[in-house]
Amino acid sequence: MSRAPSTSAIYERLRRGHQAASTLGRIAHSAESLLDTMRQDEYRGIYTFPRRLHTPSEDSLPAGGTYVPRLSVPHPTPIKPSEDRLHLVSLDPRDFNKYRPRPTVTPISVGPREPMETPKGYSGLLWIHLLSGRGLKPTTHGDHFRDLYCVIECDRVHKARTVIRTGEHSFDWDEVFEIDLVENREIAFLLYTWDPRFRHKLCYKGTLHLPALLRESPVHSLALKLEPRGTLYLKLRYKNPTQTFQRMPATADEGVFGVDLETVLVKEDSGYGVPLIVKRCTEEVERRGLDIVGIYRLCGSALRKRLLKEEFERNTLLANLSVEHVPDINVVTSLLKDYLRELPEPLFTKSLYDMLVDGFSVCLPDDPDGNAKLMFSILECLPKANLCTVLLLLDHLRLVATHCDRNKMTPQGLATAFGPVLMCHAETPTATVDIRRPIDIMSFLVKMWPNKRSPRLWYDASCGEVYRM
Repeated sequence: MSRAPSTSAIYERLRRGHQAASTLGRIAHSAESLLDTMRQDEYRGIYTFPRRLHTPSEDSLPAGGTYVPRLSVPHPTPIKPSEDRLHLVSLDPRDFNKYRPRPTVTPISVGPREPMETPKGYSGLLWIHLLSGRGLKPTTHGDHFRDLYCVIECDRVHKARTVIRTGEHSFDWDEVFEIDLVENREIAFLLYTWDPRFRHKLCYKGTLHLPALLRESPVHSLALKLEPRGTLYLKLRYKNPTQTFQRMPATADEGVFGVDLETVLVKEDSGYGVPLIVKRCTEEVERRGLDIVGIYRLCGSALRKRLLKEEFERNTLLANLSVEHVPDINVVTSLLKDYLRELPEPLFTKSLYDMLVDGFSVCLPDDPDGNAKLMFSILECLPKANLCTVLLLLDHLRLVATHCDRNKMTPQGLATAFGPVLMCHAETPTATVDIRRPIDIMSFLVKMWPNKRSPRLWYDASCGEVYRM
């Protein structure tokens, strides 16, 4: 009678047979990535391999024995490397143009100094598809498996962050972000190691210089050289302010995006006097986002945002905004800004915006009360539906600004996020859109807005009473 192998012998045999294994190691451990995992076949359209428990064969088990899987605490680092064919992203490096940041050289002047023209930054919307990092070899010996995530910055301001991926040399993110640009000149990609016990460490960095890049073309597929080593594969698509704020009406009135306010209010008949998507998103932010650093500045995953948008298009009352369904509050804030950006007419109508510009130009620095009365009197000229929504948003933004010691979002930062989407409108394909003036006006409104505006009477359907100084 042959001796039955011990449990340790079984696991040793499994460990040695890793070349024939077909398991897929854990590639993401963020709650945000659960939705991606469930929908990746639908969204990416590529074949992925399901995760299976690797169990020993019947021949290797004791006679009459059954296999009991070992229980362990989930950990982001897999036991062994996953095979190359199991990568989420399949790409051909030949399809990407190599990009290496050029060092900035300051010219030496031997004569009288002449003023040098600095290229202006770019405003609008930048679509970024972050595909994969390759050749990211560790700098130290030891465990080669690491957990990396990527932070995207615009002119050294944090704008987006990926989920955490686990790997050795290759890390597949396959995430899409839509980033608002306001006179930005540089996009940086910072790759950090994730560790639950220690400070996260910056391992790799790559930078894109927008003026030189977008001057050639608004669309790029790039293999970005990282420092000190490695390559980041990504795709870019840029929309200038005229394209971003064209505000094309929706072809049908079934949903809420691209539909004018009055039509939405009549269809919803909620009695709140404001679109439900605005009310529900602001309430969700006030419930769990007031202390989030960079709220309204950071953008969420474009995939999750698209799925949430589809829910609101079907039913604004039943769309699920819970933390279990949408763990990243930045998805909610990004969706709210998209809704305001896609309104057929800006929330601050063209005629009222012109009045605000004129009023802002005559405001006196030593008369804050008089300035506030002037601006409030201009706001009262808005249509009823617009006025109710503006009042709700200003109350909400003022509340967010009062928590700026924790969320780091000052009135100026909130105005940068909301000014263009509330006021800008490119009425013709050749129209020039001023980004800076709406930001200045919005910052002024948020700063002068009272912390508590009581009673909040605009919630009734008639919206007959408004705040007066």
